[in-house]
Amino acid sequence: SRLPTLRPAGLMVAMKLSDPALTGTASAAFTSIGPPSPLTRAQRVRRFGVDCGEGLEWAAGWEPGGEYVKQLVVKNVTTKAMKLRYKLPKSKYFSMAFPETVQLMPGLSHSMPVSFRPIKLEEYDDCVQFWNEKGSFVVPVRAWIPKVSTCVPESLDFGFCPVKETAVKTFAISNPGEVPVSFSWTCDGPFTLTPSVGTLAPGAAASITARFMPKDASVSVAQCVCDIPEHQPHVMRVGGIGKYPFLSSSVEIVDCGSVLTGAVARTEFKLSN
Repeated sequence: SRLPTLRPAGLMVAMKLSDPALTGTASAAFTSIGPPSPLTRAQRVRRFGVDCGEGLEWAAGWEPGGEYVKQLVVKNVTTKAMKLRYKLPKSKYFSMAFPETVQLMPGLSHSMPVSFRPIKLEEYDDCVQFWNEKGSFVVPVRAWIPKVSTCVPESLDFGFCPVKETAVKTFAISNPGEVPVSFSWTCDGPFTLTPSVGTLAPGAAASITARFMPKDASVSVAQCVCDIPEHQPHVMRVGGIGKYPFLSSSVEIVDCGSVLTGAVARTEFKLSN
């Protein structure tokens, strides 16, 4: 007589996720292992046949305690009908209607409102997870806060400057961020910067005047630091070379020779710096 076939303990039989009888089991498996890594818009379209843009973003300007609603639009870009299911965001600050299966015919779209209710002025980052017969993907939902941003030159070169004279250069600093910023400069001699303190509104720029006053004939290098509250300071390298004035003549003696009274004699020589 033949002995029955025994399977080793823990051995599982592989099943196709596309089997309708196992769809619920497959979704539960995806949910248990967490959401997949985010994909780009093009990757989602190519792999899953769904176009949902780049996700939803709430730009800076919202305030804690308010409610802000955006529409998440998903579109079937394939030639076949599909069913989409989704999972609510984990964060309580993003909310949607109770998840229901969405039937999408080829070329049609479905809009789902997503509400954002912040309680603190901080960044929020979450996602909406979707499933169809090809697998699972996520669509990011994010909210940003105003950011501090400033632009300062990395270096400034005065070149040569006569000793005990002043060379002047100007440069600009700007605020491409979304909040006003204040700045203050610290710089070692023989360099000075004016104004040394100030405030920049969003999108504004300020002109800074730099001066180099060498006391002797030498190379001068300094680091000027622009401090901005709640932001990393900017360090600008400033350099210049002090040099004594020097003139040379093409002749050592100017001799006009014998000249009659009342007459004019001219001679030329060259001076070079």
